[in-house]
Amino acid sequence: IPSIMDIVGVSCSKLRLGFALEFIDRCKPSVIKGNMSEIKAIYGLNTRSKGVDVSDEDVTTEDTIKNNIDIVRELAIKTNSVVVASGAIDIVSDSGETYIIENGCEELSKITGTGCMLNVLIATCISTKDIINGSILGTVIMGVSGEFSRNARGTGSFKIELLDNISTIKVEEILENIELCYGDAIDVNDDYANYLFHDILQKALKEKSSDIHIEPFSDLLKIRIRVDGKMKEMLNLGLDLYPSLAAVIKY
Repeated sequence: IPSIMDIVGVSCSKLRLGFALEFIDRCKPSVIKGNMSEIKAIYGLNTRSKGVDVSDEDVTTEDTIKNNIDIVRELAIKTNSVVVASGAIDIVSDSGETYIIENGCEELSKITGTGCMLNVLIATCISTKDIINGSILGTVIMGVSGEFSRNARGTGSFKIELLDNISTIKVEEILENIELCYGDAIDVNDDYANYLFHDILQKALKEKSSDIHIEPFSDLLKIRIRVDGKMKEMLNLGLDLYPSLAAVIKY
């Protein structure tokens, strides 16, 4: 029977950490899920988590993504489990493949219980015994449902809308809004540019953009897209990424 362990609080409690490590060793859960501080604690690294919340230095960002992918992948290999590191950028890995998911919204971090909800969604999706894809699907359902709910009036109505959207989401909505990247490409190329390029493409498609403009300036690299004939700024990057990004596009 597929199983999942939510390792909540292991980065701030020696008691929880000890129990979790023993449980993983004895019971070998199909999925280990936690924020990046909790994943690091299980992996054996020191962290400075804020209670049960991820620490600022452990959050997965452009600067930390390659290192965090390595940790998640190595823990998956070590435990023979699928490992899900949840956050603004989710990392899902088994012993062979690693994926990056960028669905979600800031409001998900402002209400309690979303981590537990994600745990149950993944548990439901892995009941088919397709553990890696079930873990991805559960994570994407939570993220997309959050995006559908983000225009709620406040946190109370956001939580109600989140529950409604989770219970009514359709396959077509998941496929149309999923933001998934094959994370191993980052390490194969030893470069953030590969991941960034696929992320830009996915976001441009989601916006139904007709074209993408990558514009190097003297001090920054500007990414813009054209939507309904009008230019829209997507993001600004460091100029040092331009050669790597250009190489990925040419390749």
